[in-house]
Amino acid sequence: MPYAVCPSCDEEFMVRGNPTLGQRVECPECRAKLEVVYRNPLELDFAYEDEDDWLEDEDEDDLDEEELEAE
Repeated sequence: MPYAVCPSCDEEFMVRGNPTLGQRVECPECRAKLEVVYRNPLELDFAYEDEDDWLEDEDEDDLDEEELEAE
């Protein structure tokens, strides 16, 4: 089984099975929610809770820029 490093706490841990791109895993040490972004070598990055959350974050950033331009 492959090992990966948590980008939050740098803990190396085993990812069970045959990881696929986009698969979500949780770091057993710090409980960070992670996602498989590369398979060979296995690499993890922070996962968004939901795509809608990501879109809302982008919309909020756009709104802040618009507010600044209006001032």
